[in-house]
Amino acid sequence: MFYGLWAAYALRGEHARAAALAVDFLAAEETGADGSLRMMAHRVLGTTRMHMGEFAEARTQLTRALELFDNIDRIDRSDLVARLGVDPAIPAGCQLGWALCQLGYADQGLSALERARAAGSAAPQVQAKASLHQHSAMVGMLLLDKVLVQQEALALADLAVQHRLHMHQGYATLLHAWVAMGSSDPTDSVAAYETGLDAIVATGTRTWGPFLLSGLAELLAASGETARAHRIIERAIVQSAETGENMVDPELLRMRGELFLKDDKRDLGEAARCFEHALSRARSQRARLWELRAAVSLARLWVDRRERSKAIDLLAPICSGFTEGFDTADLKQAVALLEAVS
Repeated sequence: MFYGLWAAYALRGEHARAAALAVDFLAAEETGADGSLRMMAHRVLGTTRMHMGEFAEARTQLTRALELFDNIDRIDRSDLVARLGVDPAIPAGCQLGWALCQLGYADQGLSALERARAAGSAAPQVQAKASLHQHSAMVGMLLLDKVLVQQEALALADLAVQHRLHMHQGYATLLHAWVAMGSSDPTDSVAAYETGLDAIVATGTRTWGPFLLSGLAELLAASGETARAHRIIERAIVQSAETGENMVDPELLRMRGELFLKDDKRDLGEAARCFEHALSRARSQRARLWELRAAVSLARLWVDRRERSKAIDLLAPICSGFTEGFDTADLKQAVALLEAVS
C-alpha cells in the first residue's frame, strides 16, 4: 500500500506528500523482519530526497537500499522483482548516480550507473530496461555528455517503438533533440524537443518537469529565442515551487542570469544577482556541480568587468575541492577559465 501511494504522489509531482509517506514507510519497516520492504522504504525515501534537491540524504538512503538489496537472498529478491515488475537496484543505482554527480563525485556516480546497467542487462522486463535507458540519459544530460545521451536515447527509442511505450518515446524524441543542439537547424531541434515534452506531459507525470523545461530553455536560447527561453525558465521555477521538485533550482537561477546577458539590454546587475542566488542555493543543497556551474557564470561576468582577482578567488577553492570527475565538461571548463585568468 505504501509503495503504490508513494508512486502516485511522486509521478504527480507531489513531493511533500511523497516524502511524508516515505518517512512513514521507513518508520514502519525499520525494525521489521522483511528486509525487502525495508530496502524499498530506503529506496523510495532516497528517490524523493533526490527530486527535492536533498542530495546528501538521497545518497545515504539509496546507498543503504542497495546494501540491503545485496543482502536479500536470491529467492526473496526474485519475489520482490516479480511483485514490483522491476529490479529495484536499477532505479536506485541511477538515482544514486545523479545524487553523487551533484555532490561532486562524478566518477562514483558513473560507477553507480554501471551497476544499474549490469542489473538492467539481466532484467527481462521491458519497462525496467526503458527506465534504465531514460535515467542513464538524464545523468548524461546533467554531465553535458552528448555521447552518453545519444547512446541511451537510441536504445530507448528502439524499445519505445517496439513496445509502444508512449512516455518513453517522448523521452527518446526529446533526448535526440537535445543531442542535436548546435549541429542541426535550431528551429527543428526546438520543435522536436517540444514534441517529446508534450508526449511526456500527456501521460500525466510531472516528475523531472523543471529539469526538462530547463533543456527546452537551453535550446530556445541557442536558437536566439531569448524571450521564449525566459518564459520557460520562469515556468520551470513556478513548477519547482508548486511540486517541491527543487533539484534543479540553482541551475534555473543560473540560466535566468545567462538569459539576462543575452537580452538586448544586457542587464549585468540582474545577471550577477541571479548567479549569486544560484550559488547560494547550490551551497544550501550541497550541490557542488550546480555550484561549479554557477561560479563559472559569475566568474566570467567578473572577468568582463575586469575584476579578475574576484573571479580567481571564487573559482580556485571550488575547483580544488573536486577530487574526481576531471574529465567532465563542467570541471574542464572551470579549470580552463581559471588558468586563463590566473
